[in-house]
Amino acid sequence: MLQSNYMHTILPSTTHLATLAKIQLSEAKQQSIQKELVAILNMVDELNTVSTEHISPTGHITGLQNITRKDQENYTFAKEDMVKTMPETDADGYLQVHAVFGDNSPSH
Repeated sequence: MLQSNYMHTILPSTTHLATLAKIQLSEAKQQSIQKELVAILNMVDELNTVSTEHISPTGHITGLQNITRKDQENYTFAKEDMVKTMPETDADGYLQVHAVFGDNSPSH
């Protein structure tokens, strides 16, 4: 049997996760998964012992940055000109489109 501080958590968790995933695990497979999870959690414990007090958080190590422009409205057409190009409009100048569900008449 596995020796770990996590056994009381791992055993019920693997059974519960298998139930949620609607999969059946053999006893051997369940023990294998439990050993892997315990090893992962033990590694996390080991990493938590490392002092990171003077280390700044890192999002990535490449130094690359996204270059984006500021969003700005840039309308170059008058509404009246745009309405003229629409296949169907209502009395208020809104574009009418055919319904995706139901009948194929323009929606309002």
